[in-house]
Amino acid sequence: MKRLVIPILLLFSVSYAIGSSNELLLKKLSTESGWVKEQTYPSGWTHSKRTIDGFESPALAISGETNAPAELIAEVVYDVPAYNRFLTAASRLQAGIVVQDSSVQIGYQRWDIPLLPDRYFFYRMKKSRAGDTLFLQWTLETPANLALTNSLSMKVMNDASIIEIGAGQWILVSKSDGGTLVDYRLSMASSGALSGWVLDYINKKGILTQVEDVTAEAKRRNYR
Repeated sequence: MKRLVIPILLLFSVSYAIGSSNELLLKKLSTESGWVKEQTYPSGWTHSKRTIDGFESPALAISGETNAPAELIAEVVYDVPAYNRFLTAASRLQAGIVVQDSSVQIGYQRWDIPLLPDRYFFYRMKKSRAGDTLFLQWTLETPANLALTNSLSMKVMNDASIIEIGAGQWILVSKSDGGTLVDYRLSMASSGALSGWVLDYINKKGILTQVEDVTAEAKRRNYR
């Protein structure tokens, strides 16, 4: 029995440290200072960036307006089973839900990256509201913090590298005309052979595509 004490304590300590780091990262993403606008795309979306002390990767943000309602955008973000239908990169993605209730979703994503080992992560996402603003905030989770079945563990983690440091948030402000001001922010650390600049490029390209895919799907649902 004594042999088990140190490994379990170490595992708990590492998991706790990662969780605390991700909560701090989320808090820093929520601040308005330090963001620098880098590019406005022809579609109207604006890409911004900021560095965060103590974290390897920069934070990225995509902001703009859409005529899709905030509630529908939140519905689409939470609709993980439908990702393979509307996400541009769905052919390279495995995604699923571990646990979900009215306010919290715990799930996973596994990405196929050409010429490199797959990357996977588990996340915890919470939904809240303040007046006309909806917040969808997520932090990455370590598998040790989750009650995973062996079959799910094998499906997600087999022959893949984990990304443990990361957080993000959707800020959805409802407008009087029924549209939404959208601001999506994230930061994720590199993992394994994936160098920082490669991950930064993937994140920059991926965050724009994700916002475009999600808002397009929300518009489609609004007019169906």
